[in-house]
Amino acid sequence: MKPIETTITATTVRMRYADKSDAAAAMEWVDIQVKISDLQRSSGTPMGDTERLPVAEVRRAALHRVRELLDAEIRRLSVPTSHTP
Repeated sequence: MKPIETTITATTVRMRYADKSDAAAAMEWVDIQVKISDLQRSSGTPMGDTERLPVAEVRRAALHRVRELLDAEIRRLSVPTSHTP
């Protein structure tokens, strides 16, 4: 997969990754949308005003946030649940 689209607004970052640039031909894709207020720079400080930052830095922060969320969900699903008949 490769990055196809990135849209940064005052409040969110939206990214699409897909196996093909043409949406009609893509067989795999992931759409991501995260709040700017949840993002941190590599130094650990809040992202702040994204207009002055390189797009790559904003995308990297968004991907780190998604990784945190996915890791938490994987841990949650890995906990054995009790099944009662």
